Amino acid sequence: MSSIKKKLADIIINVSKDIVIPVLMPQIQLLNAHMLQLGLDRQLYVYGTQVGVEMAKLAGRKMGKDKMSLEELLEWSPFIVKHITVGLSKAEVTHVDWKTGEYTIRVYNSPYAKLPDGKIIKLGRPACHLLAGIFAGGATRVLGRLYTAEETKCIAKGDKYCEFHLKPVR
Repeated sequence: MSSIKKKLADIIINVSKDIVIPVLMPQIQLLNAHMLQLGLDRQLYVYGTQVGVEMAKLAGRKMGKDKMSLEELLEWSPFIVKHITVGLSKAEVTHVDWKTGEYTIRVYNSPYAKLPDGKIIKLGRPACHLLAGIFAGGATRVLGRLYTAEETKCIAKGDKYCEFHLKPVR
């Protein structure tokens, strides 16, 4: 990522931290935990896809670019994760299959698997369905083909990080 893009990303994150972390993120975490408790995992994913599409539209308008190549999306992925977790998480792309368009993103310290007090939601199953949906919706929007995302590792299951496998629907 160029130095200008990085500076812009840091400005956006800092503004978000002042509003989103103390006000919105705790509410999102509580709602997420409640929905998980009720077994509404699929609904969180579907809502996340809608959020991902809308976020991608907004970003596209701001960047003057409606679509991206897979390579561009992967370059932006760590920033995107940092932005949608308001700077609370770090991410890296750990695997790409250029032939199929599948890729894997690893997220460290996902707030979607935690309560507002920072305690991990101990579910024994993935908890970041909202984030998985955001990834799928965003990828679908910017790549121009339907993508799905599956969380294969999650701190709520006892893993050290959360990991998401994204693939185009055939």
